[in-house]
Amino acid sequence: MGYEDGGNALEMYAARLLQFKQQCKTENIDIPFVWHAGETLDVGGGADMNIVDALSLGTRRIGHGLSLIHHPHLMDIVKHQNIAIELCPISNKVLKYVPSDIRLHPLNAFVAHGLPVVLSPDDPAIFCVGEHPFSYDLWVAFMTWNMDVATLKMLAINSIEHALLDESEKSRALRIWEKQWKQWVNDMLDMEL
Repeated sequence: MGYEDGGNALEMYAARLLQFKQQCKTENIDIPFVWHAGETLDVGGGADMNIVDALSLGTRRIGHGLSLIHHPHLMDIVKHQNIAIELCPISNKVLKYVPSDIRLHPLNAFVAHGLPVVLSPDDPAIFCVGEHPFSYDLWVAFMTWNMDVATLKMLAINSIEHALLDESEKSRALRIWEKQWKQWVNDMLDMEL
């Protein structure tokens, strides 16, 4: 069905990954795990079960996580552990992981459930989406799910808060973003007057 479906499940590497995590802990090294999981239509298959393995391995983010929508208990775990779900609406549509009606993509359900969603362009070079690839996914989200400005702001903040940066880098990025956000809001208000 797709790329993740054709690969090996995380479970195949679990013993080595857990050993590596233990070695990192022993050496006081923090290497965050970020797993690509749940990019599938095969509920109960290996790619779907990658979500369980990603959670067991202590992932900080889940790339795609589309099949998570079929597992409310796992959604609760993701929410409770504040694990970001990286969603790529355009890529998911192009690769046929969502129905022909993009409104049925689980992004809106994940946001409504309170999961920390971040948007991603996935493979912009492959899809030839131009200089600012993130803008396209943001536009699709805004138009498809009638997101208000507060939700778009939350998606942007989630991207910073769940970035794999140290706390000082996150704080700096958030300050820069907040300044730019305020400028954009003021520019929009000025245009209205």
